[in-house]
Amino acid sequence: MRFLGGSQGMVGLDIGSSAIKLVQVTSKRDGYDLQNLSTVSVPSKAIVDEALMNFSALGEAVGTLVKDKAVKARKAACSISGNAVIAKVVTMPAMGKAEMDEQIQWEAEQHIPFSIQDVNLDYQILARREGEMSILLVAAKKEILADYEKVVAEAGLELSVVDIDALAMFNCFYANHYLANKAEFAHGLVALVNVGASMTNILMVRDGVPTFLRDVPTGGNIVTTEIQKGLQLSFEEAEAVKTGQTPVQAAQQSRLDQVLSSALSGIVGEIQRTADFYLGTAGEETIGRYLVTGGTTRAPGMFDLLREKLGVEVEPLNPFQRVHADNARFSHEVLDGLAAVSSIGLGLALRQSQDAFKK
Repeated sequence: MRFLGGSQGMVGLDIGSSAIKLVQVTSKRDGYDLQNLSTVSVPSKAIVDEALMNFSALGEAVGTLVKDKAVKARKAACSISGNAVIAKVVTMPAMGKAEMDEQIQWEAEQHIPFSIQDVNLDYQILARREGEMSILLVAAKKEILADYEKVVAEAGLELSVVDIDALAMFNCFYANHYLANKAEFAHGLVALVNVGASMTNILMVRDGVPTFLRDVPTGGNIVTTEIQKGLQLSFEEAEAVKTGQTPVQAAQQSRLDQVLSSALSGIVGEIQRTADFYLGTAGEETIGRYLVTGGTTRAPGMFDLLREKLGVEVEPLNPFQRVHADNARFSHEVLDGLAAVSSIGLGLALRQSQDAFKK
């Protein structure tokens, strides 16, 4: 199994706490062709507090996606975040690969709060400049990686690559937004945000290069729970209301607006605090724009609230901007409905056609 690497014939599997998303693409000159795109709900209590608990149930769910979509590829890429992984951008003196391979373990011991023997360690050179280089250092506990390997094996696949959510999001951004308009993104600071069900991933990108990342243990489940309590609905009904699938009665709209504003403000506040911390420590002046993805972005008013609180341009991170889809297989309605939850899966699927993280 490779950590952060790339391979051919890759299926992107975004195993989230509420849903599993499968994405598969092939490369073409002006972008990518979409081969497979599907999602299935995570079985009840199969994932608890970001930990995989029921390997058989999760493997069966993944296997259902693979079988239903007649996926022929056998290699899969998954991603992890939160307590499962430590990722830091560090600066080191410029050196060759052989020397770097010798030094990286010592460097990791300075930044990783648990035994090096208990983790899989990897690094990626982000940028070189005047005698120094910026390195992304990543470590994940071996037992966590083994859990994902078991789930994927249950589905009849081989876990070939493990990424982290923030970098899968970056791959999606780089392949769709950055390559489509380098002049727009080659200079300045952009914040990428993925608001998942239980985790929010925040990544700062300066001149097309990741510079800082943070996982915040909050997400859309909090919003769903507040809607559930405020409107006296089941969790499933509240989720449908949050994502706009079920409209509320006119008499409930005012109450829904209040609940959404309150619940979403907590998530937006965490994003704002992370941005303020980064700007303060990095000496940056401002973030030029935010690109935001994740199922919670479908909540009514989410983007308006982000724009109001952050005071800068906020737009969706579009995973399909340079992806060509057969209209007979993937309608506009399907793509629009799944766009908000497909960025991580698309970023993982890109591993089959290129290592989008390398520039």
